[in-house]
Amino acid sequence: MGKTQQGQQTGGTVNVILWAAAGGYMYEGEQAEGWSERWVVDGLEDSPRGRLARVELPSGRTRTVPLRELPDGVREGDLLEVRSGVGGLVFRRLEAETRAARQEAQARLEQLNAGEGRPGQHTLSINSDGEIDL
Repeated sequence: MGKTQQGQQTGGTVNVILWAAAGGYMYEGEQAEGWSERWVVDGLEDSPRGRLARVELPSGRTRTVPLRELPDGVREGDLLEVRSGVGGLVFRRLEAETRAARQEAQARLEQLNAGEGRPGQHTLSINSDGEIDL
């Protein structure tokens, strides 16, 4: 596994992951200096190896990343900027973009709820975490 170094950057905490040659999580396309994309934290889960974050890549594929390697306070639904740096990947929480995405999702849910009363329509209940209660 890699080691984590933490630093500060405007807009949130940055984690730099220094990947071990044999035990890192490098995937095709991530080795190139300057590589960058945005990932969405799809879920957090416990495993025998510790807490994991399941992240969705722009391709729609998912992967798991040890939670300890992501910035502190990461939650489900957070947007992360992921880029390659010298010696590893850099993760940064995109707080403003995450807030905007959550507000947009809430607005869409409210539009769905506004259809209340029409045959075949169901009202969605949202809990305090912004998730749909089933």
